[in-house]
Amino acid sequence: MIMSKQEILAKLAKAIVDHSKTGAVAAANEAVAAGMEPVETIRNGLMVGIHEVGDKFGRFEYPLPYVLLASHAMQQAIDVLMKNAPKGTVREEKGKVVIGVAYGDIHCIGKDLVKTFLNINGYHVYDLGTEVPTEKFINKAEEIKADIIAISAMMTASMSYQGDVINKLKAKGLREKYKVLVGGCPMTPAFAESIGADDWGADMADAVVKADRMMKEK
Repeated sequence: MIMSKQEILAKLAKAIVDHSKTGAVAAANEAVAAGMEPVETIRNGLMVGIHEVGDKFGRFEYPLPYVLLASHAMQQAIDVLMKNAPKGTVREEKGKVVIGVAYGDIHCIGKDLVKTFLNINGYHVYDLGTEVPTEKFINKAEEIKADIIAISAMMTASMSYQGDVINKLKAKGLREKYKVLVGGCPMTPAFAESIGADDWGADMADAVVKADRMMKEK
């Protein structure tokens, strides 16, 4: 039976909510076979699913490992859609983000989730990995002409390095050039304000909301 485009979009969304890589890739291939426009398919199918995942996570109805699996499934489906997209198809790019985990911290799950959500939502993300020295954040931002520097810290001992990046930007006369977004389990609005960050992300979905707000302010 031939599925309608609306049915394929619903199937894509459900595959993401079910954190099924196999289902997401299969539905993406069906979208390609049906000649569906890739960017609209991402927006009206995959994005619907990942937003539901984010909502469920925010309501504590969806455990973190499932969120990670859902984001991976979505990225696999996007790869299928864009690989088969007509030449010249371009996804919306909202801005450039340099992301990494603060120096002294090796915990990357939160950073990886934020990276995936930013990427899915139209940001070009440059991932510096874990234990990133202060200067490396700034040098990469300068190199690629970034809009946002996003710094994760999952350990209280590493949170001071988030502030170090901001202080170094000030010392170099670059503070006004970049928006700085911080996050991590120990993070609080008060701490983000105390180090002079532009904003903080409570989770991966909130990080996208804050990034969007930052880009409107630039």
